[in-house]
Amino acid sequence: KAKKVWDSVTKARTEMRDPGLYRWPPHANLLYPFLETQSNTNDTTFDEKMADSLQKAVEQCNPFQVSLETFGTFGGKSRG
Repeated sequence: KAKKVWDSVTKARTEMRDPGLYRWPPHANLLYPFLETQSNTNDTTFDEKMADSLQKAVEQCNPFQVSLETFGTFGGKSRG
């Protein structure tokens, strides 16, 4: 079943000319990054605190199933 899903998502991404097709495997963004990390500094305290907070929140969620009715992309005009 996983291979069928992988193939379906890859086909959709190919048809939509997803520029990240060869960079990232099939995936769905459940939460788009909304805050830049502090990777340009040597102080990783903020990033670690943010990661810890997100980890604690995720641990409170039970596994769930997702059904997709449509595919889409986000980004510049050329991406749809």
